Amino acid sequence: MSDRIRVLGPTYVDHTIRLKDAISLDGSARIDHEEVTPGGTGLCYAVALSRLGNSVTLHSVVGSDEKASDIQKALSAEANLQPEWQITEGGTDYAYILIDRGNHKTVASRKEISGNFRPDGLMLSSVDAKAVVLTSFRDDISLEILKRIQTDGNEKPFVMWSPHLPNCENARTILPLLHVVDHITLSADEFQTLYGQIGNPIEQGVSSVTVTNGKNGCDLLSSDGIKHYDAIRVVENPLDTNGAGEAFGAGFLTALLETGDYETAVRAG
Repeated sequence: MSDRIRVLGPTYVDHTIRLKDAISLDGSARIDHEEVTPGGTGLCYAVALSRLGNSVTLHSVVGSDEKASDIQKALSAEANLQPEWQITEGGTDYAYILIDRGNHKTVASRKEISGNFRPDGLMLSSVDAKAVVLTSFRDDISLEILKRIQTDGNEKPFVMWSPHLPNCENARTILPLLHVVDHITLSADEFQTLYGQIGNPIEQGVSSVTVTNGKNGCDLLSSDGIKHYDAIRVVENPLDTNGAGEAFGAGFLTALLETGDYETAVRAG
């Protein structure tokens, strides 16, 4: 069995603008600072997992623009990360993240290139990966990836799905192959949306689910029921929660693969 983790998910350019003020009624505000960085759920998972010492391959898609070149250059510094890019003509997907003085966040995005990801040709058996992280691709793409995992002919790797909104809103698409997923991790709001679409994932064949809720901690769902874990340390006013879900998921998965113990994995997350 391989010791590699394969991450399949989008790559974006994040343009974060932090304001000096709360946004006023007329929409005016002063900019404190801004930065442009590589982002996207697939990229964030891959970087977080690689920095925890895992050997990671990122399968993602970028455009043919200069921003894609900047992202590729930035990731070349990650020692344990091997990107396998699909290139599509056009501009790389991007998100504008606006954070005001009260740490209220607004996100506006263009996410079109990621819809061109092609799962054909991927090797996703346990010979090629001990785990697969599938995150935030459009649900029809996720369904094709799960089909490849199911029919690859070898022992199945551990599969973690981190759907994020708005993918939870169309989760019925992958319901026929949801049993291929071993673990789902998502926020409380995302879980409510997912539950409205497919009901309890445990009843659909998923072994476990983690539902994160910021300073309120985390719930673990399994065939044994629901167990709540308080946050280890509460941060009342975090500067930026962007990437927090991916950081939790990376810590959780790394510890679970090492120990097989859910409590250890939740605490690590």
